[in-house]
Amino acid sequence: MARVLANALPAALGQNVFIENKPGAGNTIGSRQAAAADPDGYTLMVSAASGLIMSPMIVTNAGYDASSFAPVALVAETPQVLVINPGSAKVAQSIETHIEAYGPGAFGQKHGHLNSAVFFVLQGHGHDIHDGRRIDWKAGDIMIVETGCVHQHFNDDPEEQAVLLVFKAKPLFLFMHLLFQKMVEYPPTTLLEGHEDWQPPSDL
Repeated sequence: MARVLANALPAALGQNVFIENKPGAGNTIGSRQAAAADPDGYTLMVSAASGLIMSPMIVTNAGYDASSFAPVALVAETPQVLVINPGSAKVAQSIETHIEAYGPGAFGQKHGHLNSAVFFVLQGHGHDIHDGRRIDWKAGDIMIVETGCVHQHFNDDPEEQAVLLVFKAKPLFLFMHLLFQKMVEYPPTTLLEGHEDWQPPSDL
């Protein structure tokens, strides 16, 4: 991707652009070098979310974090697809699922995701905030939380609960215990007035 960009940048910038590949350690090596470069605008880094977000969270001596960089542009999107050979394993052994329930008017923690997740809305209506972008949802809708996304769930109904079914890739979930990662803001500990006795459903 960097070399594709390098073909067009000289004409736009009026100067040559040199590409230096620095792979290794899940993009940590190249990201560390870019973070240590002089902040003069002459060093640009092209990286996937793994080097920017995942590595600093799982490598204790990464030497940088996401705040070490200033975003310039989104140059590509890479979809993640989970596939399975139906003859080699059961889907139940490859997918982790759990239920999330939100009381009337309640909302969840604001947190970052290292792994993608799929949410199916079983009951209620509300909205999500994904990296600052609002996404409204209602019963029957499906949402996808992308890798590296900071997001939060909100139940917009002040009288009824909202229930979501969550799907995640089980191998990654079990390996890193990825229910959620990098807590940004904790949810409230009290419910709306008049719903203090609300309890999550027990019959799901």
